[in-house]
Amino acid sequence: MKLKTYNLLILILISGCTSQSITISSLIPSPLVDKNQNISVITVYEDEIKNYLFESTPLETTDFTWEIDFQDAQKKIFNTIFNSFFSNIAERESFDSLMNNEADIVMAVDLDKFEYLTPQLASNDKFSIWFKYKIRLYDSELALIQNWDITGYGEQATGSFDGDQSMANAINIALRDVGANLTIQLEKEKNELLDLVK
Repeated sequence: MKLKTYNLLILILISGCTSQSITISSLIPSPLVDKNQNISVITVYEDEIKNYLFESTPLETTDFTWEIDFQDAQKKIFNTIFNSFFSNIAERESFDSLMNNEADIVMAVDLDKFEYLTPQLASNDKFSIWFKYKIRLYDSELALIQNWDITGYGEQATGSFDGDQSMANAINIALRDVGANLTIQLEKEKNELLDLVK
């Protein structure tokens, strides 16, 4: 009897720590905003924006491990928003490759945090996702002028979806929220950005 109980416990622990693998492909519509023709902008994306593969470790023996391939989904979100606001915009591979006076403003984007909760961890029926990005703004002389924190939150109840699809949906909702919050930030700061190039 003891042997059977022990074997059952091992089976539960092994089956609880399975791996889930998903690929993210997220698109958002361009916001309806006034596009600026006068400011020249260069964007620089850190590697975790351009091609991010997230691999988790099990936080509890009853939870899945996750492998999430973001590909360039995050970069596409930022490009969609930036290209809606600025006509004269280009991308560089790294900040170190820049020289003075290449652009009026340089925007360096970095993924600061990616956090998630699964139904197993939260003891509910929802997948929850939270992103936090750091955007550093530099002037034409590459002097730091502003720091922005852009966040995004998304959640998806399991409902009729399997775990993979619920997690992917929550991530896509969070990325759309990032796009909305970035749009709000740019609208709020656009007059100050214009003042920088006068």
